[in-house]
Amino acid sequence: MIRVHLAAQPTGEQGIQNLADWELPAAATDPFARTIEYRTDSGKSDGMQSYGGAGPVIRLPVADIIPQETDIKQVTLQGLRVFGSRYGSGFDPDTTKFHVSILAANANAVWQQDAPYSHFGYRKKWIDIVFDKPLAVAEWLDDKQILTVGIDPEAQQRKGIYFHYSNSTEDVDRPVAKGFVPDKRFFEVEGRQWMIRAYFATGNDATP
Repeated sequence: MIRVHLAAQPTGEQGIQNLADWELPAAATDPFARTIEYRTDSGKSDGMQSYGGAGPVIRLPVADIIPQETDIKQVTLQGLRVFGSRYGSGFDPDTTKFHVSILAANANAVWQQDAPYSHFGYRKKWIDIVFDKPLAVAEWLDDKQILTVGIDPEAQQRKGIYFHYSNSTEDVDRPVAKGFVPDKRFFEVEGRQWMIRAYFATGNDATP
């Protein structure tokens, strides 16, 4: 039980502060405002999955995402929004990293950015992974203009990330990267749409 007592006069040197003088924290800004969002999930979590030493793969059919008149050389991937939570203990979440990678046909990472586990809390929530530098996608596309992205949490018994998904209610034409063969670091699960969303920009700020 908590009771609040109001004093007629300020206590010590605390003085009086009028409510009108309080400074409210700045409103959070959306790092992906004015970008093109690509999502396959329903917005509702139907379950979660953690992989021992591996993580999910998503395929981004860039040609179907951006406007037809857009020059593919000007398209950049700005980052991802992921619904999940972390688990485990005995590690520093600020220095322990997970990896976001662009994958080639042999599942090798041809581009990678690391991010700290502290992005995720122990309760499920949406987190933003904003790339340090917008990624020009043209050089990483396969012949079907598909970009393959994997998230590797390097999960083990004492640490990992729960990735949430929506179940597919109908047959989804899942884009397939030609010749891609997942290895033990990355997996796809039929009938699941990962709650991982990608954000593209089409301006002139693309950097090769």
